[in-house]
Amino acid sequence: MNMISGYVRRSDISTFYFFHKALHCSTLNLFMRSVTHLGSLGFAIVFPLVLIAAGGDLLATGMSIALLLAVSQGIVQTLKRVVHRPRPFRVLEHVRPVAPPDANYSFPSGHTAAAFALALGISVHWPAMTIPVVTLAVLVAISRVYLGVHFPTDCLAGAAITTLVWVLLTATGLMI
Repeated sequence: MNMISGYVRRSDISTFYFFHKALHCSTLNLFMRSVTHLGSLGFAIVFPLVLIAAGGDLLATGMSIALLLAVSQGIVQTLKRVVHRPRPFRVLEHVRPVAPPDANYSFPSGHTAAAFALALGISVHWPAMTIPVVTLAVLVAISRVYLGVHFPTDCLAGAAITTLVWVLLTATGLMI
């Protein structure tokens, strides 16, 4: 087991440095700083509330996103407080985060989980939008690593948590 965890850790760090260092350029800096906000909790809360307020056909989509967001963020925030994994810029050398968050803990990524909640909630009601919105969610995850505030496994965990919650809510008929 030690050998596997060592391999995962080394892969996590080398992948982190690839996205954070090897790909860095001024154009990507601007793009990644912009796209990362699609996973911010503020945006993730306002977006479904706007859909709910609009009513009509958008009400069910807003409700699905709100439920998925509430459950997945509850799990994410609980795990952050249990795992206490420090952010990469706090433990790795030569990491300069772009707009580092105030929150100390990294695992799992709340931005990634929120972006996937938006994407999966939208895809339930508008299947034709699945590829574009999931692509945006993946870009949010990549932005978190690129900006130096998450390890790749943090983002994978955030996406996995929300996807698992989505599957469970859909299987139980709670996704509207």
